Amino acid sequence: NFAEFVTAMEWSLTKGGEQTGTLTPDKDFDEGRAVKQYELQIRDTKSVVRFMEAGDSLYAQFVIGADKTDPDARRFLDSLEVGKTNNDDEPNVTNVIATSEGGNASQDLPPEPWPGRAAPITGGVLNGKAGSLGRPEYPTAARANYDQGQVRVQILIDEFGKVISAVALSGPPTLREAAVKAALKSRFTPTRLMGQPVKVTGVIIYNFVAQ
Repeated sequence: NFAEFVTAMEWSLTKGGEQTGTLTPDKDFDEGRAVKQYELQIRDTKSVVRFMEAGDSLYAQFVIGADKTDPDARRFLDSLEVGKTNNDDEPNVTNVIATSEGGNASQDLPPEPWPGRAAPITGGVLNGKAGSLGRPEYPTAARANYDQGQVRVQILIDEFGKVISAVALSGPPTLREAAVKAALKSRFTPTRLMGQPVKVTGVIIYNFVAQ
């Protein structure tokens, strides 16, 4: 019973434990199934809770430490899709593995979790997060003209921590190319979202000072 489930969950979040929270109804959804969403405040921590009924099953989704406006929180909440129940006792997925002899060996393994690729997440200013930050060379002509200033470079980091694209957003034109080349040499620790490798987009800032 969805109504009883929601009542019990509301009680457990606000009165049922030592760490009580404040639960504020946010909105109800009409998607051919009962869905309720709440804003949850536990001490200073903002969170989002969603309860859903699908067929004979009841689900609760929690995002702790982010509010409903957070793009990663929205993506997680909207990611739950109820599909057909898998009643197979054994997985029937076969992975083909290359052997040292150059042939192929078949091995029955369960599928990888969350096969879909997540969209890139935003990391803000990434200078302090780089394992190795590329250092630009001061262009000779720009140094001779005492060109100086801040160059902001938008980068995209792949699932392995490598910068795969870089575009100068602002800064003196004579310094932008050097900043882009340096940004492409930077390396980062791979980022995972719920165990899934994801791309990250952000900005590297270079300050050129003529002396």
